[in-house]
Amino acid sequence: AAQGAAMAIEDAFILAHLYHSKPHIKEALSEFDLMRKSRVDKVKKRSRFNQKAYHAIGPFASVRNLTLKLVSGQAFLNNLTWVYGWTPESDIAKSE
Repeated sequence: AAQGAAMAIEDAFILAHLYHSKPHIKEALSEFDLMRKSRVDKVKKRSRFNQKAYHAIGPFASVRNLTLKLVSGQAFLNNLTWVYGWTPESDIAKSE
């Protein structure tokens, strides 16, 4: 999903917030792991899907190409709002 750098920035923001709001670094790191795990797993899953889809060959490539022709650009982007529309507030709310 080409999100490595973006995920690192998200991680830094959340970790800084937790570091300043928790009394102990171990508590902040533990909560950080819990907060970020589901999003990181979801992005990794999407990345694996993209790898297979975008590097497909033969009949799989034909199905991919047909699918991309039938889906509007807006619908394609709407399906990725969870990746590109992330805000820190969604994760910070979980910690409070």
